[in-house]
Amino acid sequence: MTEPTTAAVKKKEPFIYQAAVAGLWAPVIAIVLGIATAGIVQEPAKNPSGVIILAVVKLGLLVVGFALSATALAGIPWYGRKRLLGRGLVGLGLSGAFLSFVVIGLFHGPTSSIEKRLAGTWEWRNDALGLSHRFEFSADKRFRLVFGGAETGEITGTWYATTKSGEGQFNFVLVLQPEATKGMAAADVVGRKIGYTILESSDNHVTLDYAGGKRTYMRAGVK
Repeated sequence: MTEPTTAAVKKKEPFIYQAAVAGLWAPVIAIVLGIATAGIVQEPAKNPSGVIILAVVKLGLLVVGFALSATALAGIPWYGRKRLLGRGLVGLGLSGAFLSFVVIGLFHGPTSSIEKRLAGTWEWRNDALGLSHRFEFSADKRFRLVFGGAETGEITGTWYATTKSGEGQFNFVLVLQPEATKGMAAADVVGRKIGYTILESSDNHVTLDYAGGKRTYMRAGVK
């Protein structure tokens, strides 16, 4: 009779050790994925479904990594510290730290506060030139820009806020709606992205810089 080989009789590695390895790699993969897809995340209006999918995948990796690392640490009393303590602590620390950043960013991030402040209707008027602009920002990231006075027209599209070089900045990815757009040629607005820099803002006014021009918009109904 042939004696069983060493490979045949080798016991399968307990799950607790596999959990320690997986718990360590899960947050690392989430971090690498975040770096690799940073360009997509910075332009959510361009690919909203892709941004949501990426967010769910990265959040899932962090949650799974945290749970597996905690499981590995919980198994130390039965399996000892070797191969569990170091991996478990590093995995738990990475996943926990980045989960904290995600939660803080969702509720207290700079773009979140900018978007909440901008929601509503803002007006700019220059009686001397006979010009007026009205921005209407909705919470579902739609906007309408109405030109009045000497230049008339209307643009609709989507909007989102970004932060660049330490300054709050919101950009528009315009979506032409022929039935709602007036006074502007289709070629002037289809797919065009217009960026404004927020120079100053409060609950009732916002000063914007666009192509070197500065204008202060007041919230509608506020004098």
